[in-house]
Amino acid sequence: MGVLLTSFGIGGQVASGIMRSRAAEQKGQAIADAALYNARLAEREGSEEYQRRHKAARKKIGSQVAQVGKSGVRLEGSPLEFIVQNAEELERDALNALVDAQSTAALDRSRARSAKKAGETGAGTELLSGVTRAAVFGSQLLPRKK
Repeated sequence: MGVLLTSFGIGGQVASGIMRSRAAEQKGQAIADAALYNARLAEREGSEEYQRRHKAARKKIGSQVAQVGKSGVRLEGSPLEFIVQNAEELERDALNALVDAQSTAALDRSRARSAKKAGETGAGTELLSGVTRAAVFGSQLLPRKK
């Protein structure tokens, strides 16, 4: 009877370690999945923001060209330089939105890799812990030398 209970005790320790191991791995994977989702979302939103800003910039430059044309001023020299400079700034602003989103997405992908690794490491740690507890449990049941 004692051997049976000992076997159950050791088996329980190992099974507990396996369950905690799986839970640690699943937790890491869930965090990684969320981070990858956030990366895709950041990329999509960044692209949409770039398109929105780019379209607004084109509209604004077109409006400026039309205003210069209405005023009768020729589109050369200072008016042209102003419009070109404004167009460059607006495009730079649009590109910055895209770059910011790509940076955020890269950071989220890095977080995903880290979470996955942490889950795998935690899984190994929990499994080893369960085996160690089982060994300690088993060693406590051995007869002591006097």
